[in-house]
Amino acid sequence: MTGWKKLCLLYGRILRWANGTRLSVIELYRETEIEWRDCLYQFTATIASHLLCRVVQSAADGWILDMDGVVQYENNFFFRHPMLWDTVIIFLTLLLPAVIATLLLDREYMEQYKRTVDFDKYTDHICAKSALLLALPGETLRLGLSIISYFTAFDFGLFVIRLDGSFNIAGERLTKLLRKILSTEGVLYWLLFASAHLITSAASLGLHLLIYRYIWNQTERKYRIRAKKQQNP
Repeated sequence: MTGWKKLCLLYGRILRWANGTRLSVIELYRETEIEWRDCLYQFTATIASHLLCRVVQSAADGWILDMDGVVQYENNFFFRHPMLWDTVIIFLTLLLPAVIATLLLDREYMEQYKRTVDFDKYTDHICAKSALLLALPGETLRLGLSIISYFTAFDFGLFVIRLDGSFNIAGERLTKLLRKILSTEGVLYWLLFASAHLITSAASLGLHLLIYRYIWNQTERKYRIRAKKQQNP
């Protein structure tokens, strides 16, 4: 068999695998009744909440680290313990976006539960599948945007905007925190950078799963109470 034939066979196998994967993903979304609009709403709410947290985080940093004439630096607890302040920022910027996105999408999550019930697709594992399929597309895109934002400036003529990790503030802070501990440069720095973003993205996804599960259980409880009342008026 010539090299060209082997290459064509390999290409055909890759296409078949890609098409099989595509069909499997489509079937998963059909099973969970998650629509592309749901993923878009989730992504938009998450990005908006991260940008809002960037404003809050910048204001807090300004107050803690750049105070002038209010409190002496040496009397500022967080100024004397910058690593602790970084840890606080990481925790808050993981928790707040998840909470804000949930407040914005609470009704949407309930509708997703209702669709699985209405179309008789409810199973014990449908909640986890729904949460993952809902968040993964947007979280993957956000991870890419958060990395790109470190190296990109948006020039609007009159002013230049640098996002500098605004889509993943926790990843930005964890990178700085790890650098303080390990003092790495070059390739090791980029490994820390990538690891920090993956760790914080996984933590963000985990928070989303927990909150989604909570809302799902609350909605299921309401439905069961309503069903009992209808059976026993």
